[in-house]
Amino acid sequence: MKMGMQFISHNRTWTCTQIPALIFDDVQAKNYSRFVDSGGYIKAIMSELHPRLAADTLPLATWELSQVRLMNDANYPWLILVPARKNVTGLHQLSPQDGAALMSEINRASMALEQLYTPSRINVAALGNMVSQLHIHVIARFENDAAWPGPVWGAVPTKDYGDEDLRQTVEKFVRAF
Repeated sequence: MKMGMQFISHNRTWTCTQIPALIFDDVQAKNYSRFVDSGGYIKAIMSELHPRLAADTLPLATWELSQVRLMNDANYPWLILVPARKNVTGLHQLSPQDGAALMSEINRASMALEQLYTPSRINVAALGNMVSQLHIHVIARFENDAAWPGPVWGAVPTKDYGDEDLRQTVEKFVRAF
């Protein structure tokens, strides 16, 4: 996908400025399977993005191992890292090199959240009970957030970002990465 091209997500049209090399197999469903570098070479192959992750998140960036996605829930600053590895459902299934790369990416996501939001805590979780595809939640938490001190899942209804809030949030993360 070239810089400035558009894709459909959450029933809105977005201009892809932060992931210019991403190739979409099915733009409407937001499922894609290949990442390429600036020279057009394939960096990583992964299975299709789980439909729940595709429906609930928006792409932000592609790092060495993972897709970085924004959870579409404005209640919490919330990133999802999805390692680009086929048939991996747990951290223990990653190679030692991929495990180290993922830990580095978790730290990178955590530092971006701290820089942008100054949270009370950063929560990191890999559950897999609802979505078996390995993905890591990195969530900025605040003592005054709706779920504090409990887990974010199901505490309050999901709050979609408005168009302008989402645009600003994506731009902030792209600059922080």
